[in-house]
Amino acid sequence: MPAEMVPGADLYFAQKDSRSSGEVIYRMRVLDHGPSRVAIAVENITAVRFLLVPLFAPSDLRCTSYLERLSPEVWGYYGLWGIRAGAQTSRHEALSVNRALAFYRHLAGIPTNQEPPAARR
Repeated sequence: MPAEMVPGADLYFAQKDSRSSGEVIYRMRVLDHGPSRVAIAVENITAVRFLLVPLFAPSDLRCTSYLERLSPEVWGYYGLWGIRAGAQTSRHEALSVNRALAFYRHLAGIPTNQEPPAARR
């Protein structure tokens, strides 16, 4: 709930996506919250596994997002994404680049099939 999003608050959520076989628990920490700025950090708390193989250990996936009002009707977005590379993730940089670009295109309202992928596998 928006009322729970106060600076310093730790909030938790579960997500199941294409990278894993089961749910992954994430922690969302509100770094800053106000009428003109929001900053949120997210990291995985549980391991990301595919079948029985661990792909990412806890804290290997991190994202910090900043939203700031630029004018009365325009907001700016800045995001930092980090993935701790390991044996399971080496040689898969293109996947991370394309995933980040897809997220940007979604936020910017650009159709995801309009332009080619930024990185080739």
